Amino acid sequence: MPYHSGSKRRCPWHPWYSPPGYTTIFFFFLLFYPNSLLNSPLLSISISISISISISISISISISISISISISISIS
Repeated sequence: MPYHSGSKRRCPWHPWYSPPGYTTIFFFFLLFYPNSLLNSPLLSISISISISISISISISISISISISISISISIS
């Protein structure tokens, strides 16, 4: 069962990748939301920062998943 071992190897990534992506967006939104009532550019800055963080997290997750898939294929 090579796919089962590969999915078991990918399992520690899974609780890391879906909730903290949304929590970083929510954290930056809460961090810059009181300032957005005074200055609106800070809200757009925080949105762009949170989007770039979530994009980098998803890119690193896809790279690690493809590496683990290639490792499991080469092992099997």
